[in-house]
Amino acid sequence: MKKKARLQIAQAELLSECRFMEQILARDIAELKAYSITNETIAQFHVLINDYQEILDDERYLAMVKKAYTEKAKAKKQLLSKMKYIMQRVASLYPSHTATYHFFGTRNYLQTKEVDLVPKSSIIHHAATIYSSELQARNIQQRDLDELKQCIKRFSDSVGVVNVRKSERKQAQANRLENGMELKKKREKFSTIGKLVWKNKRNALYKDYLLH
Repeated sequence: MKKKARLQIAQAELLSECRFMEQILARDIAELKAYSITNETIAQFHVLINDYQEILDDERYLAMVKKAYTEKAKAKKQLLSKMKYIMQRVASLYPSHTATYHFFGTRNYLQTKEVDLVPKSSIIHHAATIYSSELQARNIQQRDLDELKQCIKRFSDSVGVVNVRKSERKQAQANRLENGMELKKKREKFSTIGKLVWKNKRNALYKDYLLH
């Protein structure tokens, strides 16, 4: 089984080391030109560093995912509460064995799976709209139907936000790994060249190119 690639270095640490590498490359540009390292090479390295820096760290993406889940849970609670409010009044008007009650499609509605919550609540809204004149006797007004519709939309939107945030995090993880691996590769290449340039010449400059 192929092992999953890992960066094995913190994002902030890699950025710091690459920024330092960029500085010493610029400092030693005269000696490095013999190894095909030019100002353009350094400029491209600078762009790559900036691109990597713009990718938020995973903790921030995880926080956004958690926030989306919190908002979804809140929307779900509001939707179930509104469904319960309406169905309690429906049950008081139409006995549970009647066809009218079953038209609301609400068997075990409080145990509805999240994936089925929007369809089932939409059935309740549809049925309540049809029987709205009769339900007025149980104090179900048009505003209650409007609020149910809003709750359905709010929950549906919250599910979409969760999926988007999870997708964003996954894509950012892939981008972070890809960009980070490229940065590491270039940093290692520059390190090798820098050590060749200063080996047995200037020890302090040689040490600058050592990787930690």
